Amino acid sequence: LFIIKAYPGEEAKVISTIKFDKMSPQGLFINGNKMAVFGNIYDLSMFKDMEKKPSSGMAFFKVYDISDKEKPSELKSYMFEGSYFQSRMSGSYVYFVVNTYPGYRDDPMPFAYEGNVKMAMPISSIHYFPLPYDSTMYTSIHAISMDSYSVNSQTLVVESSQNMYMSENNIYITYTKYIN
Repeated sequence: LFIIKAYPGEEAKVISTIKFDKMSPQGLFINGNKMAVFGNIYDLSMFKDMEKKPSSGMAFFKVYDISDKEKPSELKSYMFEGSYFQSRMSGSYVYFVVNTYPGYRDDPMPFAYEGNVKMAMPISSIHYFPLPYDSTMYTSIHAISMDSYSVNSQTLVVESSQNMYMSENNIYITYTKYIN
């Protein structure tokens, strides 16, 4: 990631660089002097010694202090089991959405890490609809405060998610149901 002085054009230059080893950034949000960068982790070998291995990838979410553009500093780091799907920002909250396929292990719920500390997904935070499913997956919505760095997560059992829309008060996740 490059932070660039872009104006005036004749003085344009790279001010600082942030490297993401084994990670593939997919997007960013800026809120005042804080920047959130997020995406997928493409090298899962870093999880080989963990008791619980990701069943369908890992996504990352990092918050940086960019008040000094020449020396951005990492404030918070999260990793969520699954693949980054989409995100939206409203006010100081980022709604970070990750898709995960249920794992075949003793504890099939998706998990997360705050830094190196494992955060369990309580079963009370997983919701489902009494529908016949063809191919289930977890869609986890993580509401992350850019002010306090708190995370509030909810997971839905759904069919494969395809699109996401957000209004002022709601998030809508869609999928296509093919009917014979």
